[in-house]
Amino acid sequence: VAWGLIDTTQIVETWRASRSEFGVLLATFLATLTLQLEFAIYVGVGLSLILYLRRTSQPGVEDVKPVPGRSAPMFSTDTGLPDCPQLKIVRINGSLFFGAVNHLQEAFQAIDEANPAHRHVLLVASGINFIDLGGAHMLAQEAARRKALGGALYITHLKDEPMATLRQSGVYDQIGSSHFFRAGQDTLA
Repeated sequence: VAWGLIDTTQIVETWRASRSEFGVLLATFLATLTLQLEFAIYVGVGLSLILYLRRTSQPGVEDVKPVPGRSAPMFSTDTGLPDCPQLKIVRINGSLFFGAVNHLQEAFQAIDEANPAHRHVLLVASGINFIDLGGAHMLAQEAARRKALGGALYITHLKDEPMATLRQSGVYDQIGSSHFFRAGQDTLA
């Protein structure tokens, strides 16, 4: 019965797709052989949770540029365009929650270190599905920091649910309504 439960095709696919997920599979398998079944399941779920938290605490921050020839700006990583001398455009792909704040603050600092003239930052927020209070306060702090440097933080393409969090927390007003743009608006103008 146990031999019939082993799906070698799935095991090989997991090995090819993700070494970390294969590690979880292997640890769960070994725990199943050495521990009681319910504890082995806890090991697998616990390791999966740790990997998930590690991934979500480091959302992707991509350097993007406007796609040429579009009246309503779209942004892509492969336009081949150079950076604007004053404005850095980045897209965040992931949630802005308390566990990701440090990673994102470091990413914003890296923009300053790479080019101090990039005092203005346009955040393309189409990849942000969730913002908690810690993430909202991080955005407010970054906007204030940019303002002190003589620049500003602008946010475009933010979805309704994260926007509601910013409004309810007061961060929307702290950053300023003139710094938010909806999809379809001519953000760059």
